[in-house]
Amino acid sequence: MEQRNTTLEERLDQLEERIIIDETNINAELISHPHDFYHIAKGAADAVSLRDLAKFDVETYESSLYLTIRRDLAERGEKFTESLLEHMIHNSDDRIKLVDKYLVAKHLADRWLALKESFVQKGYMLKEIVENRKSDNVAEGSYSSQRREAMSSYKR
Repeated sequence: MEQRNTTLEERLDQLEERIIIDETNINAELISHPHDFYHIAKGAADAVSLRDLAKFDVETYESSLYLTIRRDLAERGEKFTESLLEHMIHNSDDRIKLVDKYLVAKHLADRWLALKESFVQKGYMLKEIVENRKSDNVAEGSYSSQRREAMSSYKR
C-alpha cells in the first residue's frame, strides 16, 4: 500500500499544477480539461478505495484483538471491564501503526477529492470564460462595424 500511496501522491502533485487556468491558451485548456478530469476522478476513486481498505484493516484488527484479549483474560480467570478491553486495544502498537496508515490514506483521499472539486469548478470557469469571450467578440464586432460606418460617412 505504501508504494501505491507514493504513486498516487506523485500523480496528485502533478495534477494540482493544472488547477490554474492559462487564459492565454484557452483552447488547450478546453481540450485538456476532460482528460485531466478523468485522471483526477480515477485518482480520487483509487485514493478513496485505499482509505476504505485502511479503515477496514483497523476495524478488522480491533475486532480480532478484542476477541483474543477477551478470550485470554477469561482463560486466566481474570476479571475485566469493557473499558479495560477498549484501553488495551487502543494502546496496541500494531493498532497505532494501522491507524497512522489510515490517517495518511485519509489525508491523501481528501486531497484527491478537493482536487476533483477544484476541477469541477474549473470546468464552470472555462465555460464562463468562453461565454465572456464570445460576448466580447460580438460587442467588439458591433463596435467595429459602427466605427467603419462612422468612418465611411466622415470620408464622404
